[in-house]
Amino acid sequence: MRKLISIIFIFFLLSCASDNNESNENLSDSQSNNQSEELTFSNTEISNTDVKCEEFDTHVYCISKSAPVAKKYPKWGTLTGYSPEVFCSTDLPLLVCTETTKSLLAAMMEWGSYGNAEYWIIGSDKTAAKNLTDLNCQRRKERDQMRLEDCEWKHGPNGDHGFESYRLIGEESIRTNQPSGSAGLNGDRGWGFHYFTSSIPIGLTDYFPYIEPWQEQKLAFHEYFHAFQHSFIETEDYDKRDKLLGPVWFNEGGAEYMAHIGFKKSFDEGILSTPIKEDTTNPYDFKEAMRNKLEYAKTSKNEVCPNLDIGDMSYQNDCNGASYDLGTWAHILLESKTAIPNILVDKFYPILEENGWEVAFNKTYGISPKEFYSEFDQFINQSTDDQLKLLDKIFENYNLN
Repeated sequence: MRKLISIIFIFFLLSCASDNNESNENLSDSQSNNQSEELTFSNTEISNTDVKCEEFDTHVYCISKSAPVAKKYPKWGTLTGYSPEVFCSTDLPLLVCTETTKSLLAAMMEWGSYGNAEYWIIGSDKTAAKNLTDLNCQRRKERDQMRLEDCEWKHGPNGDHGFESYRLIGEESIRTNQPSGSAGLNGDRGWGFHYFTSSIPIGLTDYFPYIEPWQEQKLAFHEYFHAFQHSFIETEDYDKRDKLLGPVWFNEGGAEYMAHIGFKKSFDEGILSTPIKEDTTNPYDFKEAMRNKLEYAKTSKNEVCPNLDIGDMSYQNDCNGASYDLGTWAHILLESKTAIPNILVDKFYPILEENGWEVAFNKTYGISPKEFYSEFDQFINQSTDDQLKLLDKIFENYNLN
């Protein structure tokens, strides 16, 4: 029986093609730039996934080999060509940092580079995590985003979604020999950039050789799509942002669905390839991944929450994580009804803040959320074979191989 990874997604709302020995005189300098001012920057785009990394005693730092790092934060929602900045614990294999950076760059090639992004990956070693904490908190202090003591508390044992909490996830996974992980968009809209945190991407390590690397590559697409979503919401009001993002099934299901679409396209076009691990037997297959999601979602819906409507699912009550997979298939159903590919990206999010979630939903899909929930309830009770037929329409919309 296939061993499955349980990936726990934790979101807190503001929710290797490189030669690491290559010298770059600007690489270290880019880490200390003060980016507290806004700067409008446009008319460029990410064009490749070539990566350059520098290994320090305290951390590993990876960026695009060709795209610049933002000197100052661009205006929120500005489409730019800036590279993400990826920071990794020194106890992790270099492959973790390079492949995550490549995947983020591929996601930016698919959906655009919005503003600036930092992606912090924490291993299980306490000293390595402390070094990463010190670096992170110094950056937050220098950029007037957090007081040093507040940052250190956040990343300590009592902090909310801080580095220590992510370190413990990796440590516990290794100790119990039970694969699990967590990643999230954990910054603050007021900071002016997209801030991600991740525990060990175990599929890119040797801790669990049977976990496929593509799952971690796809996860980077999922996380970056959250940055895309947030880029279309200007307000800094937490409650308003949360409401505009919509229900969990829509927000997380949309990120998961588009992550698979984006990763599949990058895979088909040769932008990304999957690292080969000796013990992995399941290379990425879009249709198989969607079948697995469907079967898990249906089982969870029937056995865990038979009376819970997807519109009522929340992060606290997500039907044993099935809201992500149910949401994926809800988006498949929505998109299969139209001949418009990328309808979520090209139509829904550009009109979201002006109209609000429900009106934008109706204008985009021609149906109210309430009407769709009823339709989805009927759909989810169909046979698996009939449900999988929708994927033919998705392949046609995106010209997938």
